[in-house]
Amino acid sequence: MALRLLKLARASAPTRILSAGTRCVGGIHTNAQHELQYGPLAYILGEKTIKKLTEYSKVITVEGNLSTGQGVVLEHSVFLEAAYRQGFIWKQCVEHYHEVKKVTICEYLSPHIVVYIHTPVPEIQSRIQKKGNPHEMKITPAYLQDIENAKKTFLPEMNEKCEVLQYSAKEAEDTEKVVEDMEYLKCNKGPWLKQDDRTFHHLRMLVQNKVEVLNYTSTPMYLPEITTEAHQSDHTFCAFRELWAAGTTLATTPTWTTSGSGLNEQPPCLRQLRPVTEELPACLMAPGSVQL
Repeated sequence: MALRLLKLARASAPTRILSAGTRCVGGIHTNAQHELQYGPLAYILGEKTIKKLTEYSKVITVEGNLSTGQGVVLEHSVFLEAAYRQGFIWKQCVEHYHEVKKVTICEYLSPHIVVYIHTPVPEIQSRIQKKGNPHEMKITPAYLQDIENAKKTFLPEMNEKCEVLQYSAKEAEDTEKVVEDMEYLKCNKGPWLKQDDRTFHHLRMLVQNKVEVLNYTSTPMYLPEITTEAHQSDHTFCAFRELWAAGTTLATTPTWTTSGSGLNEQPPCLRQLRPVTEELPACLMAPGSVQL
């Protein structure tokens, strides 16, 4: 504790001096930022999650709210089936998503409230045209209709474990009414009623360990969208070598020989490579292979 106070004391003076000239720096937002890493010692010393959950914490994040008591969850799974129906993604991607969801959904908690704002497809299209964003203007009416149809299965599923509020686009403009409806909700559904400080502690330890969270997505499935093939890897390697060679001068020029009727020309990315002095064992050299 004494070292902690000394650290704060040293940092307080320059902080006051630089506060007037502070500039905002852009960056990638990942999650809630903490000065200290949460762990078992913090839990033993009295860091309890339930103390942070107030009546305004009904809409919640996974890590941010467990640390601060504030936040919101955005549900994006409804876009998956719509994207698949329109041919934007492969079937393997949909299967991978459902596989990951099956092994992870049991570890996390559902939101307290789901707010659905219904807007007809023609009205959405008119808003997109008025906004003039070239990327959004490429969205087809069929894709928007598939998203709207997803509510028929998504909302009943969520209604079993949390509260669901539905509004039209005009009703949602009355934010005071929406907030009032949330305040009167009892929120007596879902797994949140069974949680205590101990279960919150284990969940918080899980979600702040990003490596452990990513392990849930490491399922052995072929995904064309994110799988790098051999030709793509070679192209990336060549581009990297050419970029590196643009600022580097090598004293020697490698020799390039071929055996068989394989490659007839040295790739540009390999012209800057140093020659290999050690020969491979004969058992590893196949007919038609390339030797440096």
